[in-house]
Amino acid sequence: AVGFQLQQVDGPGSQCPLQRFGIGAPISAVFAIRNDGGVSGSCETICSLPLLSPRDSYACTRLGGVERSFSFSERELPPRDGALAVNSAGEAVGYALKKVGSAHVERGFFFDPAANNGAGVIVDLGTFGGLNSRATDINDTGRIVGRADIDQGAFPRYHAFVSSRAQGIQDIGSLGENSAANAVNSAGTVVGDYDFNSRTKARAFIF
Repeated sequence: AVGFQLQQVDGPGSQCPLQRFGIGAPISAVFAIRNDGGVSGSCETICSLPLLSPRDSYACTRLGGVERSFSFSERELPPRDGALAVNSAGEAVGYALKKVGSAHVERGFFFDPAANNGAGVIVDLGTFGGLNSRATDINDTGRIVGRADIDQGAFPRYHAFVSSRAQGIQDIGSLGENSAANAVNSAGTVVGDYDFNSRTKARAFIF
């Protein structure tokens, strides 16, 4: 079995040392696996003081035996993050909680493991005027897909997006009210779903 090793980490927003437990433990999850065995997921942590016991989950990847965990460093709340995909270069995408103004929002991210002299940098992919977004897949050319809010409110609408280093995040629209891009292949073909005529009726699309 492939797993993340137990180790001590200091989590953003935490008041005490944290332990990250391995895949297969009750507080970790794998969301995707590559043909070469690379995995991406969420590594939850538990405070070493049992009476406090806050659980923080960091986005994690394991590729070629190298494990990485990462999170937005500037926020003021404990992480509840997950890496949903990782490519052959170790670049990862997923979701991470972040404080924007007074709101706690979920933002799609891109993690560049080679940046900052190999320390890695996590980048907020942004939205189309709303508060939340989520990146769901990345291919080996760095093409990212996901969904992002286009407005705000109790039930914000969202659209599928594609993103790359060269062009940034781009709205690919919707055939209905909402849309979400779920996966992208090596040729850059995108698949996802959209609301056909209400929030409860969805149809598949290919882009």
